[in-house]
Amino acid sequence: MDQNKKSYLRLLKKQKKEKNWDAMLVSAQEAIGEYPDVQVFWRKLHYAQVHYVEEKLQSDLVHNLEREEDFIALLQVYQRLLLVFPTSKKLMNRISKVQKKKDKQTMSEQEDALKVAESRITKYMASGELEKALTACYEILSYLPTHKPSLRLRAKILKKREKQINKELGPVFNKSYELVRQQYKADKKSVLRI
Repeated sequence: MDQNKKSYLRLLKKQKKEKNWDAMLVSAQEAIGEYPDVQVFWRKLHYAQVHYVEEKLQSDLVHNLEREEDFIALLQVYQRLLLVFPTSKKLMNRISKVQKKKDKQTMSEQEDALKVAESRITKYMASGELEKALTACYEILSYLPTHKPSLRLRAKILKKREKQINKELGPVFNKSYELVRQQYKADKKSVLRI
């Protein structure tokens, strides 16, 4: 074995003894770069990967993110660690669990936002602000086009708005219609047909 291989092995042994996983990881990668066919360097790399990832998983950063339930940041940490140790089953399991928790948290937040939006719609309807209520309905429907409560509220708002329009314009329309009808009977050529 040449001198350079021996120096790499001594360095890796020293870093292993010191539990300096960051340095051991770098040294093992350098050794593999120079000697890709030497299996002992591949084993040292694997050993460094396992311990580096394990050390990071036990870090204060990861524990704080778990406690705070910051699932997005936690996923970022896990995915970066996966770049270091792509075959880690432990990391893959953690990523899967955190992804499920993140999805559950997102759904809960969406449900809360929907409840707030629906209460805003009913408040607008009660105060007679039908255009604002309709706008709020369309905001929900732009994200969830099949959201049944919003579809029902939209139909209810549109009916109320139609009644409001009929109430305001109905008498004027009826009067105008009667005048046009009488004028048509009197002189059929003076009224334009559409």
